[in-house]
Amino acid sequence: MTADGLLIRYELRKTNIRKEVLESFISSEGRALSHSQLELMLEDTDRVTLYRTLKTFEQKGIIHQAVDGSGIMKFAL
Repeated sequence: MTADGLLIRYELRKTNIRKEVLESFISSEGRALSHSQLELMLEDTDRVTLYRTLKTFEQKGIIHQAVDGSGIMKFAL
C-alpha cells in the first residue's frame, strides 16, 4: 500500500499534504495517530489544512477514529 495508490483508489487529488499524511500513517505500522502527533511529524504543515485533510480521509473511509482510552482523538488507517 502506497500513498499514491490510496489517493488513486479513493479518487482524491495527489497533493503534498495528503501524501505526507498517508505516508505518516503507513510508516506508523498500524498505530493510531493524533492530530498533534501528525503536526509534530509534519513540521511545516498548517493546522487547519491538516484538520481538513484528516476530515476528508475520514469521510472517504481511508482512516477511522480509534479509541484507546486516553481521551485523545486518534486516527488509524
